[in-house]
Amino acid sequence: MAIYHGCHLFYGLIIGANVLNIKALYSGTYARLQKKGIKVNYSPVVAASGLGYIIAQLILTYIYSESVRMMIFVLLISILSILTAFFSIYIHRYFFFLKNHDMVKQMYPQFGLPKKIRK
Repeated sequence: MAIYHGCHLFYGLIIGANVLNIKALYSGTYARLQKKGIKVNYSPVVAASGLGYIIAQLILTYIYSESVRMMIFVLLISILSILTAFFSIYIHRYFFFLKNHDMVKQMYPQFGLPKKIRK
């Protein structure tokens, strides 16, 4: 029964985050933030939360399981999930560049040129 409620919570969080993202996109919030030039570096926050998650999972696995094999599995799955999230950013950028090559070339004329010519 607890897993059933946990799934609903997870689905609710995903749907809620997407609804907030769509509202912020269509209300112009993102455009206003870009015009103001506000840049927030979320990298340390994301790294700290990911590291905290891994450490918490290892501690809980040690307390309840005391199995080194299980701790290694938890560590590997945690690292795999963080790497997947990290690499997904670059995959989205790559597909954006493929679809909008002309627009990117207009903004950055040196885009796609060899390194010797760019400098």
